[in-house]
Amino acid sequence: GSDIQGGLKCKSECCPAQKGYCRGACKLDINPNACFVTCLGGRGCDFESTGLTCDDFGTFSAGPNEMCGSDIQGGLKCKSECCPAQKGYCRGACKLDINPNACF
Repeated sequence: GSDIQGGLKCKSECCPAQKGYCRGACKLDINPNACFVTCLGGRGCDFESTGLTCDDFGTFSAGPNEMCGSDIQGGLKCKSECCPAQKGYCRGACKLDINPNACF
């Protein structure tokens, strides 16, 4: 969307190209989805302009304060796919807790 990248008239071509760059740049980050969203945002791209799908957020892994429905988890568009993935994660994470039902 910037003038250097051709302005708004080229945003529809530029942002999908940034998707690959940002995914690669964030691959080894401790929180790759947060890095990915930050990288895209820093380039003026969002969910729609980049052509993202919920599959682009993988297993919806994220930090403890990054809830389903947040940008880092694909926004409201991906909430219905994110919650079941988190359920599986929480079951496993709480398995050894002294009170697994309360943990879950």
